[in-house]
Amino acid sequence: MRIMSCYRAAVFLWIIVFFCLTILSPVLAGQRTFSGFINDQDQFESVKGEIYEIADTEAGIELLSEPVGSTVMVTGDVVEDEEINFIVVESYTLGSSSTSPPVGTEEAQRVQTE
Repeated sequence: MRIMSCYRAAVFLWIIVFFCLTILSPVLAGQRTFSGFINDQDQFESVKGEIYEIADTEAGIELLSEPVGSTVMVTGDVVEDEEINFIVVESYTLGSSSTSPPVGTEEAQRVQTE
């Protein structure tokens, strides 16, 4: 009887852990970095073929001012809304330039004004 009680407690604990991880997974996801390009419908398309709408942030609007087909590295949060995935762009870098600061950051704006 005591073994059955411990078993029930363990199962209950695993259910709570699973529930918490399921609910908190979007919060724990954090920022991600993607490689891809801007398609002709003003969306970001990753090299894996995933398509994201670009949220209206300062960096996102600036990203959309780049030419269609521009290769970019985008860093931001992904928000899933039913059938549409959005990316809230924090910063981005054009092409493969690793020496320049990411476009859309304060550092990049200082470099542009100098």
